[in-house]
Amino acid sequence: MVHPEIAPWQVVAGLHNASSPPPRNNQGSSMRDTAKHRAEMIEHLEKALTLSEEASEPIIGYLIERALDEAQAAQWGLQKPKPA
Repeated sequence: MVHPEIAPWQVVAGLHNASSPPPRNNQGSSMRDTAKHRAEMIEHLEKALTLSEEASEPIIGYLIERALDEAQAAQWGLQKPKPA
């Protein structure tokens, strides 16, 4: 089961194990670093999407597209509301 605080793109991108809770940021990284990391993640996901299309892997491409959508929404602060 995926932890409710972990977005699907984090699992697909290999940033979290699907069953483990998200790590706590005790170091207080700056917003600039967070934006930089998200931008790098989006770049990697776009490259992965291109590779999945070249390899004719539609299911993997779909999962990467979902992860890319989530990462882009996070970049622009458009996170979906959490279910009650």
